[in-house]
Amino acid sequence: MGEDPDKKMNEIYQVWWPELEKSVKPIIKSIRERGLKEEGPNGKPSNKTELDELEIKILLALSELKGTDTTGAAVVANLFQVSEAKAKYYLDELVRKKYALDYLTIGRPRRYSLAHKGREYLVKNNLIK
Repeated sequence: MGEDPDKKMNEIYQVWWPELEKSVKPIIKSIRERGLKEEGPNGKPSNKTELDELEIKILLALSELKGTDTTGAAVVANLFQVSEAKAKYYLDELVRKKYALDYLTIGRPRRYSLAHKGREYLVKNNLIK
C-alpha cells in the first residue's frame, strides 16, 4: 500500500514549520510595535465596534502576508496564543463579514488571506501605513 498520510503530513510539517515560524516573528513584532490606535483618519474616532480586538489583530497579521501568500488557523493560533478552535472561529467570522477570504484545497487545512474590505478597514482606521 501507499505511505501513511498522517506520517507524510507530519514530515512535511517538520520541514516547513520552522521556516513559517521564522517568517511570522517579524509580523508579531510589527503588531506589537504598532498596537491598536484609537483614532481613525483625520483624528476622528474610528468605528472599531464592528470588530473586536482579536479580529483586528488577525487582520493586521493577514495584511503582513506577501503577494498571494495565505495562512492557516494553526499559525494564527500560535501567533496570538489562542486555541486553534478559537482562531478558526475568528477567521471564519472575518470571512463571513467579508474582511478575509478563505481557500479550501482537498487534503489540506483551510487557508486565509486579507480581503479588500479588510484592507479598507485597516487603511481607514490608520492601522497600516
